[in-house]
Amino acid sequence: MSTLLQEYLDRLHRAGNADQLTQALDFGATGFGAPLFAYLAFPTSIGAKPRLITNYPPAWRAHYFACRYENSDPIVHRFQREPNPFYWSADDANDPFEKMFYGEAGDFGIGFGLTVPMRFWHGRYAAMTFASDISNL
Repeated sequence: MSTLLQEYLDRLHRAGNADQLTQALDFGATGFGAPLFAYLAFPTSIGAKPRLITNYPPAWRAHYFACRYENSDPIVHRFQREPNPFYWSADDANDPFEKMFYGEAGDFGIGFGLTVPMRFWHGRYAAMTFASDISNL
């Protein structure tokens, strides 16, 4: 196993709080050539807010939530349906909304990504996304 991967896994294992997890994810994302990341976990209880740990630009996060994209994000919809990791980009847009969404994300440096869906018991799910402004993933 590469030294970078081993260090990344060690940091993830040692992370005891959200700040340490954020630092570990940042280390791995940067080391693997995808400087942006987002971990999104949906709660099991109705009405509870999803858990988001990310280093996406604050301006994108503000825009995303102001536009209520959490309800229509094509990447979220895809990882809810598909159990396997997948790459995504603006080339995946199937309709005008998706073209707009991917275009806006690209304006904030989020143009290409790899998303790894995670399924948990009791129907809970999450996903880890690594993203970049260039197709190097």
